[in-house]
Amino acid sequence: KLVDENGNHATALLQQFYQACVDEDWATQQEFHEHYEDLTRAALLEHVDAFLHHLDLLSAKTIGRDPNTHPRLPLIRQHNAFVKEIFLAVRRELAVP
Repeated sequence: KLVDENGNHATALLQQFYQACVDEDWATQQEFHEHYEDLTRAALLEHVDAFLHHLDLLSAKTIGRDPNTHPRLPLIRQHNAFVKEIFLAVRRELAVP
């Protein structure tokens, strides 16, 4: 969501950025990215943290489950651990301005 300096939804700015993308105006796109970098980083950190929390909740549901009853459980746990490591790496990168 693109906002102006006052926190208002900025339709004109959104249109300007869209047009820069359509026109392949890299300089204008870069200006937008630099101007909104902090807001973008904060939004991404919020998303990553929410995803990690949700993943922890899902992983907790596997505790105490019998792999004989749920044969894919080991694969699910392995997948969740792998995904968590990826998101933690992304979080570390985002945390460094």
